[in-house]
Amino acid sequence: MPIKHKNIYPFIMAGGVGSRLWPISTPAMPKQFLPLVSNASLLQDTIARTNCLANQNPCTVICSKEHEKLAQKQIGELQNGNSKIILEFERYGTAFTVAVAALSALEQDKQAYILMLPSDHFIENVDAFQATIERAMKAHMDKHSFIVFGVEPQYPETGFGYIEMDRDHGVLSFTEKPDIEKARAYLASGNYLWNLGLFLFSATAVLEALESHAPEIYKAALQSWKHADRTSETLVTLQEVDLSDEKRISIDHAVLEKTDAISAYKLNTRWSDLGTWRSLWKYMRLHSNGNILSAVLKVINICFQSQVYAFRSRNIR
Repeated sequence: MPIKHKNIYPFIMAGGVGSRLWPISTPAMPKQFLPLVSNASLLQDTIARTNCLANQNPCTVICSKEHEKLAQKQIGELQNGNSKIILEFERYGTAFTVAVAALSALEQDKQAYILMLPSDHFIENVDAFQATIERAMKAHMDKHSFIVFGVEPQYPETGFGYIEMDRDHGVLSFTEKPDIEKARAYLASGNYLWNLGLFLFSATAVLEALESHAPEIYKAALQSWKHADRTSETLVTLQEVDLSDEKRISIDHAVLEKTDAISAYKLNTRWSDLGTWRSLWKYMRLHSNGNILSAVLKVINICFQSQVYAFRSRNIR
């Protein structure tokens, strides 16, 4: 059922390169542009997941300038291919990306909330996804708080971030990629979620927090957005800015770890970041009902399809 709140503006972060899935994911054809879980690419699946919002506010894809034609082609293949695109010349970190998204949304709506979504994850239960966002928004729409989403850990994974939460959705701590002993303790405690990198923020509040806690990132994003090349209503190319490597950080480090005005919500769904061969193999085994041969054949097919997509991309880019 479509989400009712008209103030939510979805932004899809599609600037990664998926290096851990080499050789099927490459800088020229990152995994978000590949069909890993359906006939559509992960980016297209993510856009489709925002249909609960798109009837009111089309989503915006933020990706590399290098992948402009790929993004345009894949958006155009969708039945409701009316998504906007913001292009970055470099990867400046998710704190910078969130700031740009907030500035973009506020141009349209002074009461905007931004829903920041990774472009390359698998979320099985779309209804649960929509219902959880609706519940979180309803509880916090009059508060300038920050909302993060997670899923219940299924095994002691050391490659994911964790959110420690209390019974009232409060966030007690963040941990990035713990060692195996901590991961086992987190799993046993029942108080932790895997951090999905999926966020819902008041656009005004997150800009205020960035200006306070990460002023260099805030100023760089403001300059980049102010002097962006607005090719059309649906295509914006950001101005290149000088942002040092140590300032190219995540929104978690820039803001979320420094504020108490934050809540966490659990998505009741199967999820995978499909970020490594291990996680991709787990997904394939799960969706092959444990049939090893079927899972192997699916992986081989993915490898073949990725090469087909890579070949076609040479004619697109």
